[in-house]
Amino acid sequence: MMFKDKLAIVITDNILLSEVICKYIEYTLEINDSFYFTYSNSDSLSREIYDKADIFILEVFRIYDNGNVRAEGILVSEKLIESGKKVLLIAPDVNCEEIDSLLYWDISCKENMCDKVKHILETDFSLESLKVELSKIKNFYKEFLIRPSHHG
Repeated sequence: MMFKDKLAIVITDNILLSEVICKYIEYTLEINDSFYFTYSNSDSLSREIYDKADIFILEVFRIYDNGNVRAEGILVSEKLIESGKKVLLIAPDVNCEEIDSLLYWDISCKENMCDKVKHILETDFSLESLKVELSKIKNFYKEFLIRPSHHG
């Protein structure tokens, strides 16, 4: 099953990474509509595109200009899930088995990123189950959820 009618939005801390993931998802899943941003330029995401989005693929971390690191993707995911959106959090890490969440992917996961996206798009999750899955990620990265004193 391909996803020609789906819309994906990719937001990471690096524009080239966002673009590569976006193109990978488009090509592999045959998604016709996708957009990519960085956390610093995501305010240009229009309400129309946001409303149409079927999935948000978010990098867990954002590194601010002053060097502070924050788990921005987790915080954004909380809001997206509450508004009925599906999310996949990705990280430059190797903790897939330890985190064990349907909403998380890194290079140590047994399935590839597109399989994870496909699974999320094909599954009807309850709000409660999404919160449980997100809580696994939040608990693992909890030290990065605190707002830095010099927030970028």
